[in-house]
Amino acid sequence: MFKRILPFLSLFFLFLLPTYCTVITQILPSEGAVGNVIRIIGDGFGAKQGKVIFSPNQEAVILHWDNNKITVAVPLGASTGKVSVVTPRGELAECFFSVCPSWSIYPAPIATSLVSISLPASNVGWAVESSGKTGLLRFNGDKWENVVLPNLTSMSDVFFLTPQNGWIVGDRGSIFHYQNGRWIDESGITSSKLNAVHFLTPKFGWAVGEGGVIIHYYDWTAYKVEWRLVDSPTRATLYGIYCINPKLAWAVGEDGTILKFSKDRWTVLPSPTGDNLRDISFSKPTDGWIVGHRGTIMHWNGFNWQLVYTQYSFNLYGVKAVSPEDAWAVGEKGLILHFNGVNWSASESPTTNTLYTVDFSEPKDGWVAGEEGTLLRYH
Repeated sequence: MFKRILPFLSLFFLFLLPTYCTVITQILPSEGAVGNVIRIIGDGFGAKQGKVIFSPNQEAVILHWDNNKITVAVPLGASTGKVSVVTPRGELAECFFSVCPSWSIYPAPIATSLVSISLPASNVGWAVESSGKTGLLRFNGDKWENVVLPNLTSMSDVFFLTPQNGWIVGDRGSIFHYQNGRWIDESGITSSKLNAVHFLTPKFGWAVGEGGVIIHYYDWTAYKVEWRLVDSPTRATLYGIYCINPKLAWAVGEDGTILKFSKDRWTVLPSPTGDNLRDISFSKPTDGWIVGHRGTIMHWNGFNWQLVYTQYSFNLYGVKAVSPEDAWAVGEKGLILHFNGVNWSASESPTTNTLYTVDFSEPKDGWVAGEEGTLLRYH
């Protein structure tokens, strides 16, 4: 008798066992920036804490967990996409979440001033610091790490054309060329400090520095690609260089100096300011920006340089023109300015440290670096 009813008893007790179904019904709010606290509402999360993973693969810090509600902070490096709740039982529930771009502090392996940054791709970046003691920083897509480079002196600027082709310049005419995974010392063309470098192609670039020095990397003959000194029309120290095409380039420097390269020579242009000019960037030949001391901002409209007046008087050190409707500038006291196609306004900055440099690999993915190893990411 018992053997006949045993299968039915087994089925009865099977129905008594708890069943789990993990679902997310909503995320409040449905969008937010890195660091914002959000609530994940649903059912079946369980009493024991599991994991919450944001796209692409960033685990969040969990502030609260119960069967129907999870509270987390949007993690550093999160991007728009799926948010996954993984329970200790291995069950998975997913929902869409929009990450609003904002500037966030990123961990840095050093505490010395970072003076230049270059991002040839979203997962590749390089930064240099001014002392020459710490070396270089390299971004591997996840974190910044130290790279030791022998004979490195105080460096001023870094520019990468592609992930496999870049240059850094600095004190006493130092030039290092990164090519296919290794650094090559190309110093020796000048003893003057080089402050800025910019390339158009792997065989065409410019560098400028103290005393108005200008050097050119060019295919001088069919088999001779090298750096050479060229005639400079100024003795003013130059801080910024931008190459638009083989026949057109710009340089800026102290006391409002503006140089233009055209018709195979450099000439001095009239300047609307006497303030030191620290950086220059173009989104296209008829749209460029210059920034400098005392909040100086100038715009090139294709015909002339015009001063743009803002309410900000802090020194500006870096500028990046992403498009005619999108540009960024950084400077003292953690100031981050954004141009939206109409006017410049201050963006929320998570630091008061002086910021020296800004670069974007994509319109919604950028980096800023500055004193005391400050690294900020817009993402």
